[in-house]
Amino acid sequence: MKKVQLFFVNVFMLTVVSLIIQFISINFNVYITNKIGAEGTGLFHLILSLYTMAVTFSTSGIALTVTRLVSEHLAVHKGTSVSFILKRCFIYSALFGLVAFVVLFLKCDFLGEKVLGDSRTVMPLKILSFGLPFIAFSSVLSGYFTAVRKVSKSAFSQLFALILKIIVTVILLKSQNINVLFVGIVFGEMCEFLLMLMLYLAEKRKLSVVKKGKVTEKMLKIALPVAFSTYLRTGLNSYKQIIIPKGLVKSGQLYKKALADYGVINGMVFPIIAFPMNILYSCGNLLVPELSECLARGNTVQIKRIVKKALKTTVLFSVPVFVFCLVFHDSIATLLYHNEEAGKYLLILCPIIITMYVDAVADGMLKGLNQQMYSMKYNILDSALSVILLLFLLPKYGLYGYIAVIYASEIFNTTLSVMRLKKVVFD
Repeated sequence: MKKVQLFFVNVFMLTVVSLIIQFISINFNVYITNKIGAEGTGLFHLILSLYTMAVTFSTSGIALTVTRLVSEHLAVHKGTSVSFILKRCFIYSALFGLVAFVVLFLKCDFLGEKVLGDSRTVMPLKILSFGLPFIAFSSVLSGYFTAVRKVSKSAFSQLFALILKIIVTVILLKSQNINVLFVGIVFGEMCEFLLMLMLYLAEKRKLSVVKKGKVTEKMLKIALPVAFSTYLRTGLNSYKQIIIPKGLVKSGQLYKKALADYGVINGMVFPIIAFPMNILYSCGNLLVPELSECLARGNTVQIKRIVKKALKTTVLFSVPVFVFCLVFHDSIATLLYHNEEAGKYLLILCPIIITMYVDAVADGMLKGLNQQMYSMKYNILDSALSVILLLFLLPKYGLYGYIAVIYASEIFNTTLSVMRLKKVVFD
């Protein structure tokens, strides 16, 4: 099969599976939201904001690193095994994944009570810590499948693991204990890793090994800069999420109301906006190895063609999504959540859809063009700006201050990413 055909087949398969995953996820999210309420949803996302930081440390840039290393190796040595690359990457992931597990497990009391300011978050953090090593290993395999254009394998693993997670969570949720949600998350992460590992082991036996270059040195040169910049960005983002409920309280809201409003936007509105964006994430992830190979071969004409087409397609896709949300915001929110406030905030936030979608694709293309450090720099600046604005605007303007920060953040980040893409590709 020709490369162009293979690319579009992968895009189609990944898009279909991603949409199925997101369709199941959003319905599961509706089920959970209706079970635990707006306040419980806010608490759930508050816990995840800190957990995201632990996940970032456990993966430490390894997925992108594997994709880059494998793509570059196969550009020269087609049809060979890359197991020697993955072995080093698994060692790297084992180190960071285990450290993340130990720290979160041992420090969950401090993090829950002092950092998040809610004792109800302690046990969920302890439970989630067990999933961190599995996430780290899954990132290695995900990066590999992306590089060899077999993303359908990791996507189907995610789908199967999601179904198992939902079954376990629904059964356990009969106990009315919110902690079972996090047991389900960890169970899903374990299943996803085991499935991806079996698929990889079945494939690697067919290939011969051709070693080239100093793998550890190249791995660290890519992974560590990405990791440290991601720590900073994710740390700022986690801090941003943590201060939102506290800032809303300073504006005059009761803590339960602040947590509920936070849950409406983060747990109801953003999943609706993000649902169609999974198609673009599928394309963005697959563009990384395509652009990496073009860059390695010096094929600037093909790079320009890919970038132009990707940006044009993104805009053409995002405009109808924006119009749909604009027109049917009330119907969507009522159908999914039976929550009028969710519809109101969807109407307010839907104009950001076009900017958000373009940023997602531009960010993926920058990574494929070896511009990941610029992408990370922009994300860090964006997160720092958001934190500063939130500290000033939340106490005075409450939830509308938070919405203003969302707009400022997306416009700022997208502008920088597109300008950098233009400079690298067209100037």
